[in-house]
Amino acid sequence: TLNKLLVIQGEHRLYHPNGELKEIRAVGSYTVTLASDTPHREGGGLGQDVIILFTMYGDTDLLYEGLDDNLNLIATLTFQDYVSLYDAPH
Repeated sequence: TLNKLLVIQGEHRLYHPNGELKEIRAVGSYTVTLASDTPHREGGGLGQDVIILFTMYGDTDLLYEGLDDNLNLIATLTFQDYVSLYDAPH
C-alpha cells in the first residue's frame, strides 16, 4: 500500500503507541510512504484543527487495523466500509 498525504491546515502529528511524539508534519508538508506494520497514532496539533488530503493505493480491500492500548486487534476498516458510509443516508 502506498500512502500520499498533504497537510492543508494545522499540524499532522504522529505518535508512537506509548503516546510519545514521533513526527510533526507542518502545513504544506507532502509525504509519500509505504504502509508499515509498525503501530502508531495520529492527530492534529495544538490550537488549530488539522486538515489533510490523504490517498491510499493498495492491492487489498483492507485499509486500516484498529488496535487497543495493548496492541490487540479490535477493528478493521476496508474500502467497502468507506463506500457504505458514503452511500448511507445523510
